[in-house]
Amino acid sequence: MQFSTLTTVLAVLAAAVPAIAAPAAEILEQRCTVGGKPCTSNGDCCSGHCQITIAATFCSN
Repeated sequence: MQFSTLTTVLAVLAAAVPAIAAPAAEILEQRCTVGGKPCTSNGDCCSGHCQITIAATFCSN
C-alpha cells in the first residue's frame, strides 16, 4: 500500500512541476532584447545574435 501511495505522490508532483516552471520560463524570455535594440553579447538577444558594426551594436532577427 505504501508503494502505490508513493507512486501517486510522485505522479502528482511530476504533473505539477511543468506548471510551476512555466511562469519562470516566461520571465526569462522577457529579459532578452528584441531585434534592432542595443546589445553587448549574443546572450542579450532573443535571436541569439548580437550584430556588431562600426556604427552600432544591435540585436538582429
